[in-house]
Amino acid sequence: MLIEPKVLSGRAGAVLAVLGVALALWGSIGAVAAFFAGKFSEGARPVFILGGFEIIIVVCGALLVWLGWKKREEHVGMALACIGGTVCVASFLGALSAQNELLGVGLKKMMLARVAMGMVIAAIGGVTVLNRHPRSWPVFWKGVAVASPLIAMMVYSVVNRIMAARLPAAQAAYPPNLDGPVPPSSVETPPAGQGMSLWGPLDGSPTAVKAIVGTLVAIVCAVSLCACVHIFIKAFELGRFNRERVVVAKKQGS
Repeated sequence: MLIEPKVLSGRAGAVLAVLGVALALWGSIGAVAAFFAGKFSEGARPVFILGGFEIIIVVCGALLVWLGWKKREEHVGMALACIGGTVCVASFLGALSAQNELLGVGLKKMMLARVAMGMVIAAIGGVTVLNRHPRSWPVFWKGVAVASPLIAMMVYSVVNRIMAARLPAAQAAYPPNLDGPVPPSSVETPPAGQGMSLWGPLDGSPTAVKAIVGTLVAIVCAVSLCACVHIFIKAFELGRFNRERVVVAKKQGS
């Protein structure tokens, strides 16, 4: 099946342009605040590393505006994947370099919002490529099914991390009454944090049991990773343009 490049719709181009303008403005504000922190708050020091990453965000925004203006589909897939990944990495490393704070403002929520925006940008590029061939989406969902062990482990790890972080806060909010009589149930409470590690119910199991279970889980996850990556590549390969058609489209566009 020959797939010919076509012009993106005006709506898609407008979405890319709006996202690009938003990123460029956001990055410009962040760069000015990072480079000239002393001008806005007495005693504050400039964070040049954060400012450099903010300039990268500005460049990503400008590239998005360019892609939305050109509307050439042959550029969109890989370009949006690269831009989205760059936004995620630059946002995370920039906030990390400033220790998640700039001019007394926490950067963690803004970093998470930018990472989400970068993932949306990359997803737009992926959807654009998958929509080119009728078989791409079925193959893609097959890859998601094969990757289910990895997805389950990631969800399990995130949930455990959230529960482990909330447990000390809940214990601090409701401290035990040491002046009154101690109920029998409190004597048999498990140690703090038990069941909140990655081992979960196996936290108190012998080392040999943990080794066997850990090895089996690692093998399943490794096989799942290799298989799903192969399937995902195949799903996106189905949407590859015919090289001769791309050259002809470029000559016609020029």
